[in-house]
Amino acid sequence: MVLLAPLAAAGDSKLAAAVVIGCVALRLALAGTHQLTWAPAWEDAAGAVGLALTVLALYAGTAFAMEDARGRPVLPVGRHGSGAEAMEDGAEPGIRNLL
Repeated sequence: MVLLAPLAAAGDSKLAAAVVIGCVALRLALAGTHQLTWAPAWEDAAGAVGLALTVLALYAGTAFAMEDARGRPVLPVGRHGSGAEAMEDGAEPGIRNLL
């Protein structure tokens, strides 16, 4: 439940981050269900989601690191709305709104 706030915030503009956070929440829910029931199927499901999470997190981390290093998007991360505007306009307009 705690991950719902960052999921909602990221889902508004950053699809890759939202998918990773959602996958983390799902894996934690599956692992918690396994701990309560001790049913092997829940453990297998948590493991499968964990593997998918690993791939997604590696992709997103690589994409964001390359974007930071080059100063422009290199791999698609599903930015839209304010996230896409920030990449197009740079950080300056957002900083001006803070002052």
